[in-house]
Amino acid sequence: MSLADSGTFRCNLHRYDGLDQLLQIRIGHSSRLLTESPFSGYAFNIVHGTLPTTMADAQFPLPLRELEDPLFCRAYIEEFLSSYNLGATIKNAIARSIASFVVQMACENYEMKFYIVAEIDYIQMFWMDDSATAAEEEDEDEEEEEEETEIFDDFSGRRGAPETAIERLKEKFDEFGGEDLRNCSVCYDEMKDGGEEVSRIPCGHVYHKYCVLTWLQRNNSCPLCTKKLEV
Repeated sequence: MSLADSGTFRCNLHRYDGLDQLLQIRIGHSSRLLTESPFSGYAFNIVHGTLPTTMADAQFPLPLRELEDPLFCRAYIEEFLSSYNLGATIKNAIARSIASFVVQMACENYEMKFYIVAEIDYIQMFWMDDSATAAEEEDEDEEEEEEETEIFDDFSGRRGAPETAIERLKEKFDEFGGEDLRNCSVCYDEMKDGGEEVSRIPCGHVYHKYCVLTWLQRNNSCPLCTKKLEV
């Protein structure tokens, strides 16, 4: 038995009244097990789905008067989205959608105080792979149990860094002076000297240790430079 998989992004936008002009970007990950391929042209049902896991949640200023030009607004938002490993096509589509929403909500009233929440969800979809061979289906019970464990691991959204690389980071303790510490590019909170434990990954970038370990459970790349971690 084998599963095929694919992914899609969904972006929901919400406007709230507030004291500041802000853009909040939330990125989550969830998985769905389907009865059929969503590309087959046949109706399909969702057999099981996981709740979204938050991968990033950050706020950015949204100076409406400076962003009245839709093209400039879009470029401004794309700059923030470049911090995330979304891919150029997805990043541009999401930035275009958010920029259009911002301009529409402002209605040329650039003194209006409101903030926008952009919920970006990566949905990983799994379904039965019809190309599986008859030999795979006739495996012995012990082999089938091992296969089922691998499927469960895949369905859980596990596409992260190698376990050996994650274990090395867990066991490693990094201590840096204030000159090395900036905002964590996963949670965007400040990395304080002597505060939460931080970790430098092989490419040289530094994050909160908890944040980068959570990130690497789902992604085998640095959140900033996208360099992959080796075994």
